[in-house]
Amino acid sequence: MKLVYILLAVGLLKCVLLYKLYNSVPVAEFKRLAKTNKRAASLYKVANYEAALDALLWIAGTACGVTIFIWSARSSWPLAAAIGVLSAYLIVWMPAPRWDGPIGAIAAFAAKYYASVLSFLNPVLSRLAGWVPPASRVH
Repeated sequence: MKLVYILLAVGLLKCVLLYKLYNSVPVAEFKRLAKTNKRAASLYKVANYEAALDALLWIAGTACGVTIFIWSARSSWPLAAAIGVLSAYLIVWMPAPRWDGPIGAIAAFAAKYYASVLSFLNPVLSRLAGWVPPASRVH
């Protein structure tokens, strides 16, 4: 049971951090940096799927967040309150991670796998992208 809580929390954290990371830098900037930087090149491969990536991260993050919140509310209300406060901090107040920091390194390592998943799911996710709220991208 604790392992499931940990996996759901890691899934929610991963989705929020990746969403903030990929929306903090414009795709054109990743494209410019990709010519000289390997990490930026791997991040650009995933960032190029803008709307599909947002849809995937929103769907997975919402599923993890709702599941962990409902499951913790059924276990104990203090745990649900703590998860609600931590989730609110992650989503609303936490600043976006830098692409050249440790979160960017982890995202660049996983970018190869995300690019293949997004390439496969792009026809479905591009249709679902209209339902996802638009990203507040930096321009």
